[in-house]
Amino acid sequence: MEIQEKFLTELAHKLGSKRKVAKAIMDTLEISQDSCYRRTRGETQFSIEELQKLCLKYHISFDTLIAAPDKNQIFFTKRDLTDLDYNFTKYLEDILVEFQKIQVLSGAKLTIASQDLPIFKLFNFPQLTRFKFYFWSQHIVHKKDKIGDKFKFEKLNTELWNLANNIHIAYAKIPSDEILNPDTLKGLTREIVAHYKNDGFDSKETALKLLHSVRKLTDHMEEECIEGAKKIIGHEALGKDNYRCYLNRSYIPDNTVLVETNEYNSVFLTHNVMNFLSTNNSKYIEDTRLTITGFKRNSDLITNEKNAKIREAFFKSIRNHIAIAEGQIN
Repeated sequence: MEIQEKFLTELAHKLGSKRKVAKAIMDTLEISQDSCYRRTRGETQFSIEELQKLCLKYHISFDTLIAAPDKNQIFFTKRDLTDLDYNFTKYLEDILVEFQKIQVLSGAKLTIASQDLPIFKLFNFPQLTRFKFYFWSQHIVHKKDKIGDKFKFEKLNTELWNLANNIHIAYAKIPSDEILNPDTLKGLTREIVAHYKNDGFDSKETALKLLHSVRKLTDHMEEECIEGAKKIIGHEALGKDNYRCYLNRSYIPDNTVLVETNEYNSVFLTHNVMNFLSTNNSKYIEDTRLTITGFKRNSDLITNEKNAKIREAFFKSIRNHIAIAEGQIN
């Protein structure tokens, strides 16, 4: 019966709530409510065929269910933009589903350790979002129909922008602790300069406008730190005291998101720049929690009135970096 319990736990995690499990089982297996509840109570075991059908529909690894406990063996789910049948729309849809699941759960909290700025932090700024997608398609995903296209200011695809905007709204509603490192915002600036030097823009003015957007992003992030709240640009904060930002004194090797709720916990990792892996392995989650606690000990809290001078110096260094980039383009 251990396999059955593990499956039900994993299904609740995938659906975002234990309350949705029974309906999912009834609809997928086309069984009665009574038959479903006998399975969820453990009175009747799922058949192999039933488990296979449910696992395929909800993208649950059957290997995870039957594997013997091994602290050195961890199963991850991947989202990979280099897959031929995967695209930016599906990529954003998956992120939105995860954030919306988390948002409605009690006790929800994100802890984010950032080597590079997480993509959803750009979603207040349509042209920065467009550039990031464009840059990925040119240099990482290597979309054949995009190679060689020069970047120019255009309206972001409506479907993508609606998804990006909804992701940012959901993210802004979830309390979070976020750990930045001194170079977190500089990677985007370097990408703009490098792309300009490779003759990747339709004009110098376009590159400079993007750098101006990075300045506005910097101002916005500083404002969030001062207020201790995440915001949609041009609007009041969606939550009060829902944001704590730390500045790490040394180096964070990757982007890690620790999700904690009263119903389930999970970890998301970036890999190959933009793809991500996820797991709800309890040992890995605890190891991640301990690592992030170590990052915090080596960081300064720069939210509200805490360490105002350190915060001011950090954002000043970002603006200086942008000014140097502007000089390289002018």
